[in-house]
Amino acid sequence: MPTPEEIRKDAELVIDVCMSVEKDDVLTIICDNEHRGEADMLDAVAADPAASDRNRISILLANRAMDQTLTVTHVLWAMYGILPKDQYQPPHRHQSIALDLVLDCRPGCYTLLGNRSDAGDLIDVHRVEWEPGAAFVTPPGMWHSHHNESGADAYIIPIQDAGLHTYLRSLDIRFMGRAEAARAIATARDDAPEDSSMHAVGSADAAAPSPS
Repeated sequence: MPTPEEIRKDAELVIDVCMSVEKDDVLTIICDNEHRGEADMLDAVAADPAASDRNRISILLANRAMDQTLTVTHVLWAMYGILPKDQYQPPHRHQSIALDLVLDCRPGCYTLLGNRSDAGDLIDVHRVEWEPGAAFVTPPGMWHSHHNESGADAYIIPIQDAGLHTYLRSLDIRFMGRAEAARAIATARDDAPEDSSMHAVGSADAAAPSPS
């Protein structure tokens, strides 16, 4: 498990590379006991009886100046999320590019990336293994689902250029229903080739290139 200092370093690198931060912008990186309030808030969201019916369990990391889009900057959107143990986030897609920073997880957490056939199945599937302190990219328009089979809760910060797409009305986010998702995921697991597994970039010794 990475130390708070290592998590902060990774998060600051993401901000430095991906975010345009101006004077008086308010950014919160949740990685130590100074931010227990945000962590407790996320736990409360996860404990809500209706949480299992939601596609995502997260709290928005919004800039006060972006009160209409609830984003971090004019362009970028971010969340602090939990993927509870023994659960998965059903397949969905969006036109924004997603950079997911894995804050903490145990082996058994992964993302399935693929395209969708006319029959509704996930095809050309790649499996991305999560690792603490690592990051991976989901290309725009690609269907994906997040899975936690580790026996412990996992935490992640997704960062997307969804602020821009929200402004342009081009986000085009779509979801699968639970029944449809269960069938599609079962098919994806059966059809995924043995060499399709990749590692999130950052903590792995070597990582395969992002799928195209």
